[in-house]
Amino acid sequence: MGSELGTQATVAALVSFGLQWLKTSKYFPWITTETEKLNRWLAIVIAFLSGFGIYATWDHGTVSITGLTAANAYHALVRCIQQWTFQQAAYRTIVAPPLPGAVQDEERQMAAGK
Repeated sequence: MGSELGTQATVAALVSFGLQWLKTSKYFPWITTETEKLNRWLAIVIAFLSGFGIYATWDHGTVSITGLTAANAYHALVRCIQQWTFQQAAYRTIVAPPLPGAVQDEERQMAAGK
């Protein structure tokens, strides 16, 4: 369990930093800091793929999925949810931590035109 948790945390941090890099990359102009819904869906898809990847085997260009039972599908879904949660935690704490209260208040006032 310990190494699995470490792997999920590492993947989550790498994905969060990768998504942040994509937002400033000239190669992906449709992914920016302003495309919040697209960014959220992209994070969900990546979490699904990385969470599901625990139950898939990659061998010379072929993906093999074995033991596809209802119980395993449930566990894969749980892993996807866990991975998305890890990604959000990594993003909110490491990549883009919240601003202090005074700074947030000033930004709100500037946005409101005060």
